Amino acid sequence: MATAPAERGSDAAAPLRGASGSQEGEAWGLRRSEPERARALAAELCSGDAPTRAGGLLVLAFCDTDRSAYETALAHLSEAEVLFTRFTDGAGLAGVALLRGVVNLQQGDYEAALTHLTRALELSRAAGAPQLAAR
Repeated sequence: MATAPAERGSDAAAPLRGASGSQEGEAWGLRRSEPERARALAAELCSGDAPTRAGGLLVLAFCDTDRSAYETALAHLSEAEVLFTRFTDGAGLAGVALLRGVVNLQQGDYEAALTHLTRALELSRAAGAPQLAAR
């Protein structure tokens, strides 16, 4: 799970998720330039073990958010959160909270966005992933 942040693109959440392998890192990197390919790679990850599936779901949720499919993104985030909680992945949970906050912002629910983004910052710091705090 040690792909360098530069390899995952310039996403705010990418440093929070240590890519579980080259396929997850590739999906992160392609999310903006080749969104359909990123979705296909993320969907493949969802057939892996629980940590790999959680990472794939997080990438899918980001792809969904990029295309304004917020309900689908939230469904992927809920499933990813269960998995990240199961194996105590604080950075993954921070990514979930961050993206929930982004979805809330895009939907105009600023109070919920503040709650989720604050939680993302707390989780990021606790997980030793201060990249979010530096942004």
